[in-house]
Amino acid sequence: MGDHIVAILERLDAVRDNKIPKEILGRESLYGRQITKELLASKNHFEATLNNISEGILELNEELKIIYANPAAVSIIGIPEEALLSKDFTKLFLEKHQNRIKDLLKIQKEIQQTVTHDAPFEINNNQVLLNIIPIKDDKHKPILIILKNITSKKQMEAQLLHVQRMEAIGTLAAGVAHEINNPINGIIGSPAVDL
Repeated sequence: MGDHIVAILERLDAVRDNKIPKEILGRESLYGRQITKELLASKNHFEATLNNISEGILELNEELKIIYANPAAVSIIGIPEEALLSKDFTKLFLEKHQNRIKDLLKIQKEIQQTVTHDAPFEINNNQVLLNIIPIKDDKHKPILIILKNITSKKQMEAQLLHVQRMEAIGTLAAGVAHEINNPINGIIGSPAVDL
């Protein structure tokens, strides 16, 4: 670019009658392939990122059909990618959750902002949290769904609750045993009375 600017300035100095040539300088050094390489490198970077994150990512079209699923989403849902694509997103969930998911998607469409739902939904024996994200400035109005699998977290919470209950039962049993042993020890320790 710098060379072209210098060349133009030199031409202006050389041209005395202010007739500037109408040719475009630098066009020959523009390489469409370089731009293509940069775009492909960027695409590969994003694909590597999407394919290696632990959250499932789905892209839905306006009809709520799945048009993209990363490997984590395929794993969470438990359906091969070929069968998953073009499937209605809401039909992946239990019937009791489908209306709530439709309501969330409707809210997101109305407000055009990210909608997060804190209560887990069940899918393929996994408990997942949903983030529903609109992709703005796209005429097709796609929606991104992020599935966060919290099944193992919920299992650990259940195990911790079970351990806490067992600890409480143990403490209660120790207290009851202590209360029973005190009078018994008193009876055993007292001298026998002859009648």
